[in-house]
Amino acid sequence: MAEHDSFPLSADFTRCKELDVKSFATMLDNPTNCYKFYWLEAIVNLIGKGAQSASFDEVLNEMISNAWSTVVDYHLFLSPKIQGERKDSLQRAIESLSDEHDLRQYASKPQIENAIIKCGDKLAEHKKQLSVYVPCCALAGFYKAWSEEKYHYNYSQRMVEFTKKVNLKTPLPYIFDTLPNRGKALLFHPLWSEYIRENLNVILGWIQHEKCKWLQSVNPDVPGIVNKLATPKIDRNKLKNVRDLWNTVLSECEEPFIDIYSGKPINPQKYDMDHFIPWSFVSHNELWNLLPIDPNINSMKRDQLPNWEKYFKKFANGLYLMYKMKEKTENIRELFKKCYKYNIHSRWAETFFQEGKSWDSFIKILEENMHPIYVLAKNHNYVVWPF
Repeated sequence: MAEHDSFPLSADFTRCKELDVKSFATMLDNPTNCYKFYWLEAIVNLIGKGAQSASFDEVLNEMISNAWSTVVDYHLFLSPKIQGERKDSLQRAIESLSDEHDLRQYASKPQIENAIIKCGDKLAEHKKQLSVYVPCCALAGFYKAWSEEKYHYNYSQRMVEFTKKVNLKTPLPYIFDTLPNRGKALLFHPLWSEYIRENLNVILGWIQHEKCKWLQSVNPDVPGIVNKLATPKIDRNKLKNVRDLWNTVLSECEEPFIDIYSGKPINPQKYDMDHFIPWSFVSHNELWNLLPIDPNINSMKRDQLPNWEKYFKKFANGLYLMYKMKEKTENIRELFKKCYKYNIHSRWAETFFQEGKSWDSFIKILEENMHPIYVLAKNHNYVVWPF
């Protein structure tokens, strides 16, 4: 089955031999928008929690909460532009919800779900658009494999009946029905539910892989897409060597180190490491993008971009101070070397931090490499911090 090499056919299938796994493997084929990925992911998650059925609304709410961090925290586009416009209904639903509820950065899933419930009327039109095609389009591989009848895959009573007809020939992952107090709904087939629960992590891994490829294709300039599919889990241990380095720099520099934003001296015992270009965009802890700042300032900055014209030279000057102290002081030089493990991976940075650069050379190289990334972040709707 070469056309679906990424689907986990090696998953345990011993008790579900009558299921059409080949058609299941086509459920993410030929996407024109992101909907298939989030639709199937939502269904698999709900089945994994033991659901035997789900209303359209429950599935759509799961889609919105699963895509929330990708859109709001990482500013990714879920689908390409069509005639210069972003017409993705899932993204619009999330942006509408974000405008209505000022959730904190990296909000938890329960917080997002509560906001969705409170914002029901505002999301109704977006949910209606999402319900038109994706419920049937996701089953297109089954329809084509088991019936020669041709249909437009928009949700309708005709498609409801056609789906039940195909289900008599082969078990489908779900069919359509209307449930009391829940409206339009999906009924999950017991055999498919059993198969999905037994192979839950493998199937979710496949969906994540395909989703990642799709998001990279519509966000070609954005780094670290694979890290932006869910709420981040930042590994603070990967900043330990950077903090050890800066602890020594701050304690040994001849004059107080000045916070580039507030203009006030930094307390060497109490500071945060700030990503000048937000971590949520770059998805790394490279030394050339980090500088100590006041913790209160850092909590205000969040994932906003500093004003380049106002703060870049100050940022570069702070890095240059560390760079010059590294040249002069053995213990700082040894601490700097430890940063190579987690914090100096960019190819240009390996030579950038080599000794002997003048201030003019240092800032020129830094600007040439940082400014294009800054512009990309700005193009992906990262806000310039009005500090």
